[in-house]
Amino acid sequence: MRILPEPRGSVPCLLLLVVSVLFSATLSRARVVEVVGYAESKIKNPHAFSGLRVTIECKVNKGHFVTKGSGNIDDKGKFGLNIPRDIVSDDGALKEECYAQLHSAAGTPCPADDGIESSKIVFLSKSGDKHVLGLKQNLKFSPEVCVSKFFWHMPKLPPFKGFDHPFPLPPPFQLPPFPKPCPPKLSPPEEVPPPVPVYEPPPKVEHPPPVPV
Repeated sequence: MRILPEPRGSVPCLLLLVVSVLFSATLSRARVVEVVGYAESKIKNPHAFSGLRVTIECKVNKGHFVTKGSGNIDDKGKFGLNIPRDIVSDDGALKEECYAQLHSAAGTPCPADDGIESSKIVFLSKSGDKHVLGLKQNLKFSPEVCVSKFFWHMPKLPPFKGFDHPFPLPPPFQLPPFPKPCPPKLSPPEEVPPPVPVYEPPPKVEHPPPVPV
């Protein structure tokens, strides 16, 4: 019977490969990736943030975006949410281009006032297995466009059926016409030329003839 020689060098290499894979998988599972930021409203009122949400949209192949996480905004405009740990590498660099998208209380996306680049996710800090990401700028929005629960519009209710006024309404009251308080019309004075002087000689006085003596 022939005894084959034992490949001593391949077993340690295989064990080392398995240990390294398990170690990297353990580190990736222990990693926590958190995105923090602030939303800024034109109205300085905590009710402007009620019901608003933030989602993290990451760009995949062919320019499509996929939602990686979502979270609520508190009454101060602050939000914090966790995203999948495979987005961030060991050194903290993002493997994908991700952006923060603000949603109204009705769930509709809100347009970014400063453009999409202002809501891009960037690396902030790293503490052990925790990676903290943030935004380039605050998420600025207009309450008229991104409506919260407090500023929801009144719903359009259907008209009440059979609701008619039982009493006849009085005739409309009309005020009598009033003369307009206009000042009297003033015409400019007519310019009269001065009279032309006419020379008249003084009248002659006739004396009676002297009486002879």
